[in-house]
Amino acid sequence: MSKYLLFLLLISNLIAKPELNEPKILQDYEIPYKFKNTNQEKYDVLSLDNYLKTLYLESKNNLDYKEKSDYLANSINRDKYNFNVYIDGYLRTGKKISDDVTNSVVYSEKGVAFHIDKLLFDREYFLTSKYNVLYQRLANINKINKKNAIIIAGISTYMNLYFAKQNLKILKKMLKSQQIVFDNVKKGVEKGKLSKLDFIVAKSDLLKLKNSIILAQEIYLKNDYILRQSINSHSKKPFILQPVDVNLNISSIYEVQKKIIVNNADIAASSNLLKIKKLELLSAKTRFFPQLSYYSYIGYASSIDKTFSYKSNLNSQNWEVGLTLLIPLYNRNDITLKTQKAKYDILLQQNALIEKQKTNLIKATNMFHSIKSLKSQIEIAKTQFELSQEKLNIYKKQLLVGIIPYDKYSIVLNQYLTNLKNLQNLKQKKVINVVLLNILLGTKIVE
Repeated sequence: MSKYLLFLLLISNLIAKPELNEPKILQDYEIPYKFKNTNQEKYDVLSLDNYLKTLYLESKNNLDYKEKSDYLANSINRDKYNFNVYIDGYLRTGKKISDDVTNSVVYSEKGVAFHIDKLLFDREYFLTSKYNVLYQRLANINKINKKNAIIIAGISTYMNLYFAKQNLKILKKMLKSQQIVFDNVKKGVEKGKLSKLDFIVAKSDLLKLKNSIILAQEIYLKNDYILRQSINSHSKKPFILQPVDVNLNISSIYEVQKKIIVNNADIAASSNLLKIKKLELLSAKTRFFPQLSYYSYIGYASSIDKTFSYKSNLNSQNWEVGLTLLIPLYNRNDITLKTQKAKYDILLQQNALIEKQKTNLIKATNMFHSIKSLKSQIEIAKTQFELSQEKLNIYKKQLLVGIIPYDKYSIVLNQYLTNLKNLQNLKQKKVINVVLLNILLGTKIVE
């Protein structure tokens, strides 16, 4: 019986215990958090859309503050129809001298009063609500322009890091491939199949690639730091940036020109300013409108008559409520100068609006044609890159079997790297141009 139990124990140990070279498989809940090695834990995935939203949220408070500040700054001067509540007081002494010296009076007075005043009506009364609407709209448009500036800077930052990382990745892959080629060239020289010159050129290309990787790593780290700072990221994980896919849903230049006039934020701001200038002219023309004000006060006063040796005290409480009507008759500034200035301001703003329309139309038209051109250039560059890649593989095989010298392979290698850089630059330029044109057309990039 004991032999049978011993045999079972031995079998169970053999089954349960893993071999020395067999990895132990842990369940997910058994792995300490810091040792987990999934992509989700190891990297921070950051799409362009999420980056721009985060970037905008980082600046949103300042944009809101600026919008409110601009609106209030323009509204303060218009906010004159509120109650004006205040207290004033006085303390004075003096002498009243009449023709009859015997009737001269020496006196001393003091008093305090509580006032409530209010402007009820003037020439801008019916224009105030229109001013408020226009200034609120202008503040909103300025906020959109600030937001667009943030998006433009963000697009550039994201794209710089994305392509820097792509470039670094491809160069590292190329280095591994070139190291194999160099090792084979070295063996070929040792066997006498290749010349010493082939070895020197191969070594030079290998060192050139290593230097390119050092420079690419520096560019990547700089852009990575800039992006992290822009969104106040404290994460030490590397970012996984998503391929950027932005589209322009417009196929006609006429549609672009139509949308730029209707939706462009710069043009909208200039147009809004023109409406404000016209409202100022209307205000100047209402110069003969009367001004009606309400006033009231309640106070206490005390006076002392110090004439000769006799003194008399007089204390009184008083109040007063009334209306004041002011009818303008003549003021040169109101009659001519202010009206003339308002007219010239309108002419200046009209010219500014026309210039703004021209500038943005030219910019949008150039970008539209540039995007179309870039699409064609990218297709050509992509084909050239694929052909150079295929040619490089063929020359690599021929080099390894000794059909061609290394210098021919080197020429193709450098052409491959040139085509790669050209393709990346064109892609980056196209994405930035598409985003910029969408912003010019008033398309929302970030909600």
